[in-house]
Amino acid sequence: MPVRIYDIAKNLGITSKDVLAKAKELNITNARVASSSIDKITAEYLEDTIAKELKPDEAEPTVEKTPAKEVAPTGPVIIVATEETAEETAEETAEETAEETAEET
Repeated sequence: MPVRIYDIAKNLGITSKDVLAKAKELNITNARVASSSIDKITAEYLEDTIAKELKPDEAEPTVEKTPAKEVAPTGPVIIVATEETAEETAEETAEETAEETAEET
């Protein structure tokens, strides 16, 4: 199925003159005016070639430096008690032990 030059230009977002100039560089003789038709394989080749040339100019990826997000640990989590917490736990354990022994007697 034939493809028109102006359709290629429309797909790429450029003018038909630019497509015709590139077609001339690539020795595509059927492309003379914007309404000229070329076969599908040639059209794909022409479109891919132009797209590769436009790609670095149009879309230069800009990398923004953003702080890295903290990632949750994937392995086991070790919780370490502070000295205050350890002392409170020791006191509570001593009280519970004293209560249990008082109940038994």
